[in-house]
Amino acid sequence: MERRFEAVLFDMDGVLVQSFDAWLALVNAVAARFGHAPVPRERFLEVHGQSNEADIEMFFPTVSLPDLERYYADHFADHTHLVKVDAGARPVLDALRRRGVPTAVVTNTLRPVARAILDGASLAPDVLATASDVRRPKPAPDMVRLACERLSVPPPRAIMVGDSRYDRAAAEAAGVAFAGYGGMRGRYMLTRLEDLLPLLP
Repeated sequence: MERRFEAVLFDMDGVLVQSFDAWLALVNAVAARFGHAPVPRERFLEVHGQSNEADIEMFFPTVSLPDLERYYADHFADHTHLVKVDAGARPVLDALRRRGVPTAVVTNTLRPVARAILDGASLAPDVLATASDVRRPKPAPDMVRLACERLSVPPPRAIMVGDSRYDRAAAEAAGVAFAGYGGMRGRYMLTRLEDLLPLLP
């Protein structure tokens, strides 16, 4: 806990909110709509958080990327009742705001869906970087770098909180310290989101 960072980047799903059940329902709605086999819970658990392109390759090989993205954007709201907000999300964001520490959400989710989730959860980061904003989603470093740029913070002075190997790979490639959440290994490991606060001014 020796280092103090100047900005925090959060993954969204599995960190600030738990939206796995909503996404599983949406993915299976896509499967039914386009005539593909249902996606088992255990299989989706292995890859949750991957890119939309990876969803197509793995689950929907006949669906185009624009069609999938349109369906996700148009129908995620059908499943928002399944989204749960992490107990520490609002208190930690509020504490960081009081300290003057800027925050970003960095997510492979499309911007319209990410905005709907954050608004529904009453979470308001300073910056939102999504799969809609970059050419390459996580695990590429593009949106992590974009978030740092928009926050005007050099990557070595930022820390990212994530729960997946995609988050860790993106942070490491961008030169941002990584804090693992929910059992994910990283330079730092957080049991609760509040464990992040001692690392910050």
